Amino acid sequence: MGSLFVRGSRQRWLSCCLETSVFWARLPGPNDHADPSHKCRWTQAAKPVRHRLRAPGTNLSVINRAFREGWGAVIAKTVSLDSSKVVNVTPRYAKLLAGDGKEVIGWENIELISDRPFAIWLDEFKKCKDAHPKGVLIASIMEEYRKEAWIEIVERCEAAGVDGFELNFSCPHGLPERKMGAAMGQDPDILEEVCGWVMGAAKRPVWAKMTPNITHIEEPSRAALRAGCQGLSAINTIRSVMGVNLETLRPEPSVEGWTTPGGYSSKACGRSRCAW
Repeated sequence: MGSLFVRGSRQRWLSCCLETSVFWARLPGPNDHADPSHKCRWTQAAKPVRHRLRAPGTNLSVINRAFREGWGAVIAKTVSLDSSKVVNVTPRYAKLLAGDGKEVIGWENIELISDRPFAIWLDEFKKCKDAHPKGVLIASIMEEYRKEAWIEIVERCEAAGVDGFELNFSCPHGLPERKMGAAMGQDPDILEEVCGWVMGAAKRPVWAKMTPNITHIEEPSRAALRAGCQGLSAINTIRSVMGVNLETLRPEPSVEGWTTPGGYSSKACGRSRCAW
């Protein structure tokens, strides 16, 4: 379980991880007096619910459907400026079964951020806001350690109409060779510098998504807040290797006999998420 913490707010948030989907729902805070119309001070949503489809939320169709179903806000799949550097493989999921061999209690995924061109995402952001002007659309962004890249992605997403940003410093297998994802989130100094770049350019609310794959999660969290981020999102999946298929002697998920550490989620890590 993870939570979204908003600076200067007494609201409490509940985050439930169900397989590859994360749902964020606002719970009444001490000053809410059970008033369902109470709104977060830094974002306006028609309904106090945030929804993230981490694996399937890859296009306008799914995001539009979430709004039609009544979600107050949607976080799009993480994007970057140059999708040509993102190569997703198949298969990219592995499951952990309970002792009965039937119940799925854990998932590992090695899926990267979106491999769809950034220009397509910008067009879909615009179409989404045209169709659902009251819905809160959050852009999840990830970039290399380059100031101009972070500023460009922020400015172009804002021009497309997004209502806020999630900075993905958390993906455990997200392009570490480019110092992206958790590779950046595990270095508080770099994270603080990048958050400063973003806050210097952003005119919309920003929160930083923390990685659990670090000894002291409070260190990058404090760094993000020092840089001016309005909130924190905790947490992403836990770095893992699911196991080896004892019949084939291949690691899982197996891509032509090979695998890589990926992100672990679902019931098996629920208690770890609560601990954060």
